[in-house]
Amino acid sequence: MHNVSEEIKSALSEIQKGFEPKPAHWIGSHPDGDSGEDYCRDCCEKAIGNLESGKVTDGKSQLTEEQVKQVKDETPFIDGGWSSEKDVIPRCSDCGVILIANMTSTAIEEELWHYESIDGDIVITSPEEAYDLDELLDSSENGAYADRINAIINRVVVKISHVTEDESQGMLACGCSVTRCECE
Repeated sequence: MHNVSEEIKSALSEIQKGFEPKPAHWIGSHPDGDSGEDYCRDCCEKAIGNLESGKVTDGKSQLTEEQVKQVKDETPFIDGGWSSEKDVIPRCSDCGVILIANMTSTAIEEELWHYESIDGDIVITSPEEAYDLDELLDSSENGAYADRINAIINRVVVKISHVTEDESQGMLACGCSVTRCECE
């Protein structure tokens, strides 16, 4: 079992305040069958609108006559909205927002490799980075990866941006480490 300090847990939680990953959706009755693309709900609706207007999901080119016929015969619909297992931490195919999923052992291995390949400190500065690390910690709770997780955790530095209301437009930040903040 890995031992994540309360300081790291608290810092990861603090940097994620207000951040919410979105449920994963996909297109049911896609003219090409299962396209394998995951979307947030808004982007899924947009992709379906593109299909219904005779365009491919990204709206950049036209569907073939056969695909247009398929769309008319079997109207595409929004499917999903629940968590499923993924081999990666999924992102919306259109806007890139993080989607909710359960990590498979393949996803855990990929995330471990990602963190292990970083030289020096593993600096976490955004809600998305904090979420990715949190998901890895939650998904590997069974202890199978304890040594690797502990080696990663020992190198984690969480930096929380101190932003005043006046600075919020430009998102200026002090860049202090949560464990070594000199702003307060």
